[in-house]
Amino acid sequence: MVDWLWKAKRARKRAERANQEARDRVQEVENAKVSPPEAWWYDPLAEQLHFGGDVPDYFHPGTFGLPYDVLDAMSKVSVIAPILKRRCDQIAEFCTPQQSRYSIGLKVRLRDPKEKMTRAGEKTAREIETMIMRAGGDYGNGSFEAFTRAVMWDSLVYDQLNFEVIRERGGRPYGMRGVDAKTMRLAKLPKLTRSEGQYDPNKIKYVQHLPRQQKVVAEFEKEDMAWGIRHPRTDIDVFGYGNPELGQMTSVVRSLLNAEMYNDANFTNGIHVSTILALKSAMEPQTFRAVKRYLRALLTGPRNAKKTPLIKLDPDKNEELKSINLSMSAKDMEFSNHVNFKIKLICAMYGIDPSEIGFVFGAEGVTSALSQGGPRDRLNYSKESGLRPLVRFYQRVLNQMLVWCWEPWESFMVELAGLDSISEKEKVELLAQEVAHWKTVDEARAEMDLKERGDEVGGLILSPQAIQITQMLMQQEQAEAAGGEDMGGLPGEDMGGLPGEEEGGLPGEEEGGGAFQVAPGSTMEEAGEAAEKALSGVMRRALERGQILSKAPGGRLPRPGKRWALVDATEPGVSAWMVEVPE
Repeated sequence: MVDWLWKAKRARKRAERANQEARDRVQEVENAKVSPPEAWWYDPLAEQLHFGGDVPDYFHPGTFGLPYDVLDAMSKVSVIAPILKRRCDQIAEFCTPQQSRYSIGLKVRLRDPKEKMTRAGEKTAREIETMIMRAGGDYGNGSFEAFTRAVMWDSLVYDQLNFEVIRERGGRPYGMRGVDAKTMRLAKLPKLTRSEGQYDPNKIKYVQHLPRQQKVVAEFEKEDMAWGIRHPRTDIDVFGYGNPELGQMTSVVRSLLNAEMYNDANFTNGIHVSTILALKSAMEPQTFRAVKRYLRALLTGPRNAKKTPLIKLDPDKNEELKSINLSMSAKDMEFSNHVNFKIKLICAMYGIDPSEIGFVFGAEGVTSALSQGGPRDRLNYSKESGLRPLVRFYQRVLNQMLVWCWEPWESFMVELAGLDSISEKEKVELLAQEVAHWKTVDEARAEMDLKERGDEVGGLILSPQAIQITQMLMQQEQAEAAGGEDMGGLPGEDMGGLPGEEEGGLPGEEEGGGAFQVAPGSTMEEAGEAAEKALSGVMRRALERGQILSKAPGGRLPRPGKRWALVDATEPGVSAWMVEVPE
């Protein structure tokens, strides 16, 4: 009776707790600023494929049944291991602070490239960089480079990158610690959310499962555990797991292993022989057995390999022994082409050129205008197709889990810079070409962190066409200034005259034209009126067309007390110069 009451009491408490959770969930939905999605991304009925009761199965859900141990064993295949090592080495190059704009490394900058960094921002950037380089500190598994190598290996093998975010008491990230991806799983859906086919962002989302103990040892919320997937899918049966390259190459790896095993069999003891010794003799069987034992002891190879069989033939009966080959040679069955084809498929899946792991196919250095480029082009293609997506993925995970999760750091970002870096010599050559076409001298100096000139030369583009256009514009400005304000006192003094000028003055020149004297103490307006009277109608029209330039020092108006005259111009498009007449 007591047991029955106790069980009923427990059942009633469980029901009350479930009802309260349901009411809280409804209240959260009503108070939320964004309505939750309604589409199902998770099939609750397929949960039994990945969970043995409340404990996750040891199979990788993204591969539809391939165990994690099999993926780990495939990563140690002779061709795949160098690919993974090569990519880890390349990504590790970004794990030190960038020393210059031309080097590879990590740097912290503002998310908005147009925003200028302040002193307070520089201090925050140093704090973020210190946190990243610290990795896990005393709780981590080495430096940031060691951490990167560990988690990137898991990502390349399982398409699953996991690390735990270590926080200070105030919630600010302190560092991160890598976690074995084989042990991390998505948590089983609670009963209340299982009927809705999606995870509750406020509940436990990840669990750590130890397969040998068959139990869950740790639980994590979304912001405490990184879950990096390079190849996400919308497949409702994969539960948000990745799609590892090794899972897609199962048949290719198996075929490559079979080819290696077949080739290794040539060096395995007892598989086949290289020679058959036929002895023609009429000796007794007992004597032949003794000779056979003696010859076999002499002809046996190391570790009893390549044992030579002996056979007795009767010379009187004309017996003979013929060799019949029941297998093909490696050349006949195109063994090398078969293995090379599998290597190329594996490299293509990881987006890496075979030459990066030591396999050079074809004539190295030979280029064709209609086919492929040289080694440099192939390495650039390998970087673009394989390394760049990997760097971009890792950078996004670091920012989402370590930087953007803390409100004071939301305007900053970690950048793995230098993937497109060039040498300083190449940069100078490129900058020289830019200045010669579309970039000004001051813009180039600013890009090299040099002080701007701030003069007319600094605003020039060092292109012959641009310099010519600039000179034309400057001449036009001087002509306009000379035709307006600066020509306050042009003389009509006869000093050779303009082309077509009659003796004694310019054609149509009125009396009083020609040379004139600017009275001392005259203002600019008075000098302009004197010049206006001195000009003939022809010269006035030339002045209006901007064809009269000033030789006055600095382009100024005629100085009082000086004599001025109009003379022939030798430059095309200019009718006359205004020159100062020596005393």
